[in-house]
Amino acid sequence: MRATKHNSLSQLAAVMAGFAVTILLLESGALSTWADRLDVGAARSEAVRVTAALHKTLQPLGVEQVRKESLDGLDRLGWTDDPARLLAAREKYSPGVAGPNSPCMAAGHPTNPAAPSAVAPVVAGVPRLTTLKPLPPTAPGETRVVALVGDSMMAVGLSDVLLRQTATDQNLRIVKAFRSGTGLARPDVFDWMEEYPAMIASEKPDAVIVAIGANDGQGL
Repeated sequence: MRATKHNSLSQLAAVMAGFAVTILLLESGALSTWADRLDVGAARSEAVRVTAALHKTLQPLGVEQVRKESLDGLDRLGWTDDPARLLAAREKYSPGVAGPNSPCMAAGHPTNPAAPSAVAPVVAGVPRLTTLKPLPPTAPGETRVVALVGDSMMAVGLSDVLLRQTATDQNLRIVKAFRSGTGLARPDVFDWMEEYPAMIASEKPDAVIVAIGANDGQGL
């Protein structure tokens, strides 16, 4: 007859408590970021207050720094598919590999020509950064109109942040012109060229912020 061992509730509670403490120590900063991304309201305000105080209390212990150094070590071993993190790990841990800001690269003598350049344009002649002219100031009592346009990248991503941060701005009006599950590659499913004017209707936005492309990993 086989004996079966059962863990008591107190043992299970101890394991769960240990797990929770570990998460708090390692991810207090991430918890603070999560609270800041909640919808505007009393719950968010309380969550922001609690997580910020927790992070401030735990930060001097240096546990998050140990976690960061451990992740840097894994990046050094190639345990990431993020090119930027791989390049940063090579620059930090491999003296023979020069980054874009190293003296060798600045002098025009890269020690590793295969290393990607962080400042190279996506296409020759197309800059990564374009400086836009500031919007003209609004007249007293005039409302600035901003349109948020895009697919799920805007609908469940960027718009949450923008709407939360502008919720109390009485001089700003947001036009929501986004639709999840759409893209530019399939006009037979959702034709942005036709749908966008209908979504904007009679609005005349002062600025349009676009985030689109989540569903365009296919041929155009």
